[in-house]
Amino acid sequence: CCVADEAEKLAWKKTAVYFNSRSETEEFGRFLDRRRVDFVLYDGNLSDEERLRAFRRFNENESPIVIATRSFIPETLFTDVEKSIFAGVPFSVSHMHRCCASTSEIDVIYCPSDFERNERISRSLSDTVGDSEIYTVRSKNLSEIQRLIKE
Repeated sequence: CCVADEAEKLAWKKTAVYFNSRSETEEFGRFLDRRRVDFVLYDGNLSDEERLRAFRRFNENESPIVIATRSFIPETLFTDVEKSIFAGVPFSVSHMHRCCASTSEIDVIYCPSDFERNERISRSLSDTVGDSEIYTVRSKNLSEIQRLIKE
């Protein structure tokens, strides 16, 4: 609700709302549909034609809100994103900065369970791959992002 409220109150500005995963992006899209909020969904699952169509809708201001995964980041070089919002917790400070590169400012809207979720994802990836260094590095990144967000 908080993310939707923030994006909706900026309806006159081109706003990018970033998520860590496609499933979160799609779930948020369904939530916005129920609220009758126009938006563009942009993620790595789209075909080239669908990405181009989504980008044009956003770029030409047919819809001022794009909800996206990090796959939208390269497109920000070619459009004017006026506001960036990250829903959840980015996996690293560099990830967060890439999401706000075109605006130099980002609002991160999260709850404490988002940190726990990112830690579980990192542990699972590390266990699956069999490389404990992955967990160590990602935990360090998560601590850095937690410190930065709270400041």
